[in-house]
Amino acid sequence: MTYDFNNKIALVTGASSGLGKLISIELASLGAHVVGVARREERLRELEVQIGNGKFSYIVADLLNPEDRKRIIEDIYTKFNGAEILVNNAGMVKPVLAFDNFKENREKFLKLQRDVLELDLIAPFDLYDAWLFEFEKRKSKGSKVRNPNVCIYISSQSGFYAWEGAREYQMAKTALIAGVCESRVELEELKKTNSNLEDLQLRSVVIYPDTFESEIPIPDGWDRMPAKFIVDTTLKSIKKEGNYGKIDDIIVKMNPDGFKGIYVGFIPTDKETKRPNFDLTMWEKIGNEDQIKNN
Repeated sequence: MTYDFNNKIALVTGASSGLGKLISIELASLGAHVVGVARREERLRELEVQIGNGKFSYIVADLLNPEDRKRIIEDIYTKFNGAEILVNNAGMVKPVLAFDNFKENREKFLKLQRDVLELDLIAPFDLYDAWLFEFEKRKSKGSKVRNPNVCIYISSQSGFYAWEGAREYQMAKTALIAGVCESRVELEELKKTNSNLEDLQLRSVVIYPDTFESEIPIPDGWDRMPAKFIVDTTLKSIKKEGNYGKIDDIIVKMNPDGFKGIYVGFIPTDKETKRPNFDLTMWEKIGNEDQIKNN
């Protein structure tokens, strides 16, 4: 059965530009009402006009601020009775060389570290936890609420290889994998004892993109793929199309070993460890080599 986006509420972080903006536009075109979150109100206003038809509203917030994150979830439940879709897209890369910056200004460097880990790791789980907590609390009181359907985490392949100057970003993306796995297991256990959650069919999907067109800086000489491949993967995961609905850990990669072009890799979960088994990745071609752009 095709997922019906009509009248669904989708909360998208980092919606003012790049991937978050593109995902917001596509979700709205499919019938969802998108609530975009970002710091830059002028860009959110422009997006509201661009999408039109009352399909977009926004919350100006700084995801580095825990109080702002709390307000986001409160607003979603107050105005819309919750949301079916959460897209944790916002992220930060601040390429710095640890030793040089530590030596030059330790306090400034520590703040940069904390900001990257806060935005890329802590904020997504804080929003997810608050989303579920508020759902359970309101449902227990008999209030009308929307059932959370899917949480998308836009991660990165940076967790799998070295990238000079991006240590904190890589730390966050590596830890994100473990955090999502634990959240999946925890929710299944909660459903066994909490009647307000027992019927909840919530998927947590992690998408690991290769470098793509965005405002995020990457080293000279690295290639980028069109962002549309990440957007398409996100939407197909929500729609549960084919393997996109069966597998919850998905790579989008340029020229994987032995292949040429742009591929999506479906990573099955190990039944014992409950972790994605990357050794069993199933590859499916989604783009040609000539679509890869030199940086």
